[in-house]
Amino acid sequence: MNEENKKHANLEIYVRKNDPYFHRTMKHKANAYHLAGFVETRTDGSIYVELEGEEGNIEKFLKDYREGDESETIIRLDAAYTHDFRDFDSFIIKDNS
Repeated sequence: MNEENKKHANLEIYVRKNDPYFHRTMKHKANAYHLAGFVETRTDGSIYVELEGEEGNIEKFLKDYREGDESETIIRLDAAYTHDFRDFDSFIIKDNS
């Protein structure tokens, strides 16, 4: 990956209902776009995601969630690019139980 194009994004996602497949679908999409990071559900029910990868791939991922099938589940999706690189190796689902 071209290091100049590598970005880190933090996402806050608020959903209508907790879908047990949402995290797995997100992992599948992240892998398809060659993104690394994690997804976890917070105690308030919101979903927190950190992504790293090429900016164009992060933008495609975000577009899928803002305009694709999953957009019906989402109330709000906030995304912010940061410089907090963690050099994730893969995309994982964190278990908060």
